[in-house]
Amino acid sequence: MTEKSGFSVKHYVGGKLNIYDNKIGVMTNAPTYDWHILNLRNYPQLRAFGGPTDRQIDGVSLAPFGAGSGMLGLPGDVTPVSRFIRAVAFTKTLIAPKDVEAGVNEAARILNNFDISRGLVREGESSENYHLNFTQWTTIGDIKNRRYYWWTEHNRRMRMIDLKALNFEGKRSALLHLMKCAQRTLRIVPRI
Repeated sequence: MTEKSGFSVKHYVGGKLNIYDNKIGVMTNAPTYDWHILNLRNYPQLRAFGGPTDRQIDGVSLAPFGAGSGMLGLPGDVTPVSRFIRAVAFTKTLIAPKDVEAGVNEAARILNNFDISRGLVREGESSENYHLNFTQWTTIGDIKNRRYYWWTEHNRRMRMIDLKALNFEGKRSALLHLMKCAQRTLRIVPRI
């Protein structure tokens, strides 16, 4: 859960509610948050800068082949455990954006690294009887400005809804079909 005051993780384990102050600002669906924090200790070597370029063993140069060697060991599979480690690496090495628009753009770039294509993950008993797990939509929430951004598998164009334009005290509900909206920005003018 994200609020103006911070980010917390809430989940039930064995019928007991566990609440964690998420100082790292990253979470995936499994396993529990405390497990992810413990596992993160397996990756202290991850960093934005590469290894030393002058390292040698018995006269053989061990200079990195190119940029990015500081991220050697970064897991690349789509399991929740690996996604957590990648999310920490991407968010903690991010250069602070200059404004909200740049921040939303960088958030989108990071989130695109977690897309699961249709067919990559299949759960079931056989190749004839399975369920597909894939990315259907992606969202970014701007808590401060109360804006919500999204794109879907069918329309990769980012769209935004300004929550300040909605009347949450109204007596009627407004329904927006997020999968079909084609505009980049939805401007909700009438107060319902």
